[in-house]
Amino acid sequence: MSTAYPPPAAGPPPSLYAGAERPRRSADVTVTIVLIVVLALAGLTSLTFGLFLVMASDSCRDSDCTDRVATGVLLVEFAPIVAWVPTTVWAVVRMVRRKVAFWVPLLGIPVYLALVVAGLSFLGT
Repeated sequence: MSTAYPPPAAGPPPSLYAGAERPRRSADVTVTIVLIVVLALAGLTSLTFGLFLVMASDSCRDSDCTDRVATGVLLVEFAPIVAWVPTTVWAVVRMVRRKVAFWVPLLGIPVYLALVVAGLSFLGT
């Protein structure tokens, strides 16, 4: 006499969120948006004060000095844009996919600071 057993289930067992979306973390979304806005405001401040760096070329007598100052000013002026745009896009994509995203705008701060320091080093020479 043989006993019929059901076939084994194919695949992993169902998880807690099977068929449902991941829960949205409202604190993560709030902190991420606040950090994005703070980074944008810091960038706007940098863009405003960066325009005054052009005055560093007043003491230049040759074109090499003027070129270095122009390169430094451009680095300082484009630093907020280079740091803010990619981190904002990446953070928004992570929030849409319901993943933790607060740390992404924090990555823009070292990039921003490194570009500003590089630009200011051109002005100091």
